[in-house]
Amino acid sequence: MATEAPDPKTFTSWQAAFQYPIPAVRRMEAQLRGDVASGREKVRGLVGGDMKADSVPGYRASYRDLLGTAESIVEMDETMRNVEKNLGILGRGCGARAVEVRVRGLGRWEGGLRAKDRERYAFASQLAVLQRCPLVITRLLRKRCSTLLAAKVLVISRLLYKSLAQGNGTPPFLDNLRLQLGSLRRKLLAHIDRRFADSNTGTNALVEAMCAFSLATSSLPKDVLRHFLHVRQEMLTVRLEKGGGGDGSVLVALRVYIRTLQDTQAVFPKRLAESLAKMKAQPLLKDADVRGLMELSLDVHERWIADEVRNFTPWVRDEDLQKTEAEKVLTEWARKAFAAFIGGFKKILESVEDLKELVQLRKKLLETWLSADSRSPGLSSSEVLDGLRAAINGQLGRVIRSRVDRLDLIGSEITGVIERWRPGLTDVHPSLWDQSMTSMEVSNGAAAFKQAILGRSHGRNEAVLRVLERYNLWSRSIEEVEHVIQGLKDTKWDVDLETDEDDELELDSKQALLSEDDPRELQEGFQKALGKALRDLENQIQEFAGSFAPEEKAQQAMFVLRVVREIRHRLRKHYETVRVGPVIVHDFQQMVVESVLKDPIRTFDRAMEKRSRTGRVVTRALWEGTPKLPVQPSPTVFKLLHGTVSAMAEAGSDIWSPDATDVLKKQLRANLLILLNRSLKPKSMDDKVNGIAGEEKEEDEANGLNRPMIATNGDDGDTDWNIQLLFDASFIQKATMTNLETGEGGFDALVEKIHLEDGSLVRLHKAAEEYWKRTSLLFALLA
Repeated sequence: MATEAPDPKTFTSWQAAFQYPIPAVRRMEAQLRGDVASGREKVRGLVGGDMKADSVPGYRASYRDLLGTAESIVEMDETMRNVEKNLGILGRGCGARAVEVRVRGLGRWEGGLRAKDRERYAFASQLAVLQRCPLVITRLLRKRCSTLLAAKVLVISRLLYKSLAQGNGTPPFLDNLRLQLGSLRRKLLAHIDRRFADSNTGTNALVEAMCAFSLATSSLPKDVLRHFLHVRQEMLTVRLEKGGGGDGSVLVALRVYIRTLQDTQAVFPKRLAESLAKMKAQPLLKDADVRGLMELSLDVHERWIADEVRNFTPWVRDEDLQKTEAEKVLTEWARKAFAAFIGGFKKILESVEDLKELVQLRKKLLETWLSADSRSPGLSSSEVLDGLRAAINGQLGRVIRSRVDRLDLIGSEITGVIERWRPGLTDVHPSLWDQSMTSMEVSNGAAAFKQAILGRSHGRNEAVLRVLERYNLWSRSIEEVEHVIQGLKDTKWDVDLETDEDDELELDSKQALLSEDDPRELQEGFQKALGKALRDLENQIQEFAGSFAPEEKAQQAMFVLRVVREIRHRLRKHYETVRVGPVIVHDFQQMVVESVLKDPIRTFDRAMEKRSRTGRVVTRALWEGTPKLPVQPSPTVFKLLHGTVSAMAEAGSDIWSPDATDVLKKQLRANLLILLNRSLKPKSMDDKVNGIAGEEKEEDEANGLNRPMIATNGDDGDTDWNIQLLFDASFIQKATMTNLETGEGGFDALVEKIHLEDGSLVRLHKAAEEYWKRTSLLFALLA
């Protein structure tokens, strides 16, 4: 239900009407208008008399016209008076002086209006351009457009901000624009630094970025050069620090170094000076690229921009950096950067242990440097090449030495076997005739069967194989070292170089340097390290003798001998100068010989004592010739040699190398010489023996001759005993004669004691030699 309008007649003032809602006010308005119209009609009715509108309509209309005419007359009268007044004033003001004064006043008035409008329009236009500058800069940076154009817009925006900040009534959001421009400046400089850091940036783009940096920071060319080299230095360091074990970072760092030298020499000072001079040729707002930015709407706003902004032209002292000064700065940077590169490169190399990876890295680095044909100011090409070679060769040498030094693990493995020695298990050697051998598969060439035969015949039990496995790993790593060094020798450096007169290293000398000197240096270091490692292993093995358990001394010595033999056999031919074991092997062989001869010698000694008590020569009936002499050794000697050979076979036939056999023969001969001398019977002869008269004996003695004597059948058996001992000694001398020995081998004293005539002595030696030839195959390990 609509609210009823109040009665306006009750209001005391007109403000009271507006305390009600608008619809109520409008109804009150309509009511008042109706009341006014009604009142007007009533008044007119009173003026026109009591005539009714229905009775005299024409009369009422005429009266209204009269009223209108009267009103018009009043208005015309007022208007005429105003016109006359104005014409009078105009006439008084039309004098020459008055007109001049008014014209000057009008001009001042209109000038004031225009100045006020211009100031307002300039403020609005500059503010509009300034507000759009951050958007333009952001777009240019985001789309990786021209950094120089972004720098120009940034400079224009700073000028606009300065112009607006100097005026009155600065808007509050202008400070926000200043902060935004500061942030964009930092982003622009970061974008320029990324351009500087990218070694793939073209020369034109690099020059543009340098001009942008100079414009954005008001820097001189010298400052631009130093900043550019500083950014490249940081980039090189970052690449090396993030390298890890890969070669990509090192190559990138070297390319950054090379490209920096090339870019600097190409840009400074001429290219940069030309670009800066071109930038100073016209105001920034007249630049075609700036005017092409549609967002700024310079075609609309340019006329309202302040003159100091429209006419601003960058001014940079492009002649500040001369060629000599640029070379000086670059020389200082080149030395410092190369030292940093080598330091970081060496740190990366410390984690690289793969020889092939090192060689590949060496080849890539040297090819990169040689193919770049860069000449570092302050550093000759040879100095850079030598620095790279020294770093890589140093790491190659360390890796080679570390691989060679792993030979001590073999000594540690031998020590572990000896410390964990378990009699009957560690020293067990499977027989060639085990069932496992006879049932072994022989298909596909019987490779496993052949390997098993070789292993068992050479005494390669589990303990020996465990050491050999460690040695084989070491040997394979050493073979890789040899292949790597040989690969360095075979590498051909056929990089096309445009050498100049100042380059002291021609291609031939570089070929010799990289493919001859470096491999030779590594080879010498390798041989030296190998010799030291083998000598250390030899000393380590020699120390084992003192740690042998007395009851297992022989078995452990044989284990060491087998290991040393396998190592010596597996050493490559050109390592003969660093053979291991010539000194220490003899000591271990002596231990084995003493153990092998212990029982046979003891048995022989007991048998000789028993025979010596009886004095009976059991082979006397087999003597032949005139006079009768022995033609075969006594059974005791034969059993001695048979027992010795059996003990040797039980120890292992693989142990008895020529050197070991010679040691045994010498030891056996020395022991038998003592026993045979001790078994000789004292001499007891008549004045006439073997038909020789006393006078003849005296005559021979006068002539200085000692005629040998042989007892007749009537004598006791001592002489036969001694002659048989002499034959046994001769037979043993033949059996234990080494290849390097001549003469009687220590039995000369025994011959002198028996005094056998020369002919008989020759017969006896010949018979012993013949018997040894017939029976030597029975004692194959001694033959």
